[in-house]
Amino acid sequence: MSVVEAVLQTLSSLKFESTNADQADGRQTAFDNETLETAEKLRVFQSLQTIGKNLGVEECQKTLVPMLGELVQKAIGAGDDEVLMVIGQKLPELAEVLGSEGEGASSLTP
Repeated sequence: MSVVEAVLQTLSSLKFESTNADQADGRQTAFDNETLETAEKLRVFQSLQTIGKNLGVEECQKTLVPMLGELVQKAIGAGDDEVLMVIGQKLPELAEVLGSEGEGASSLTP
């Protein structure tokens, strides 16, 4: 499995769920897990440009862009503002990778 395939697999497995720590003894563990999950999401999204370059324009449009659309919807539903902010910051870099050929950056619009 290539590094790009591994990152795509990681992207597809990201979960955007609200954790609910009602029990006093479980609060610290739930918080730690949520912090780790958010850190992993942020790390992956920080590398969008690198992922896009390694995939190439065609594969990026076919695989990565639809996956990002789904992940953005999940993040919106979960209220994951920090992840949405990072995605918003990194999309212009991904648009540069997609270039002006064919659909290019216009494939990033909703």
